[in-house]
Amino acid sequence: MIDYMIQYKTQQTANLNQPMSNSSSSSSFIAKHIGLVCAATSIFNLGLGLPLIFNPPFEGIYNVQPRVNGVFITLLGIAYGIAARDPASESSRAILILAVAGKSLVAAVMAWHFWMGDVPVEYIVVGGIDLVFATLFAWYLRDSAITRGAKVSKKD
Repeated sequence: MIDYMIQYKTQQTANLNQPMSNSSSSSSFIAKHIGLVCAATSIFNLGLGLPLIFNPPFEGIYNVQPRVNGVFITLLGIAYGIAARDPASESSRAILILAVAGKSLVAAVMAWHFWMGDVPVEYIVVGGIDLVFATLFAWYLRDSAITRGAKVSKKD
């Protein structure tokens, strides 16, 4: 009995030191395609930001705010394009962490203003797309953190 317990304990310790396998196809799917998701997010943001810079929806002094928003949306689109090149790097992880927070907040603000009747349905569609991207980034960050944690513990 004691031999069995020692053998079981040794096997469990060995299992902790090995990277977790992505047994579900969904985990490996997001890890394999996160670069494509970053590229799609980049195109999405550039498609929203650039028109705001060069063709704001208002005239006169009121066109300043949409242009400023367009600049920031475009800069984030460029950052997502950079993250698409090497999503596993530390700088890309930082971009994706900010993306999860920012895109989730944008979705919440869009939903709130839609609920209050302040904006048309197009805004909730944009917020919904941002929420999908935020979910995919969070999913990737969670899975990659599990894998990274397993690799770190393997070195110990």
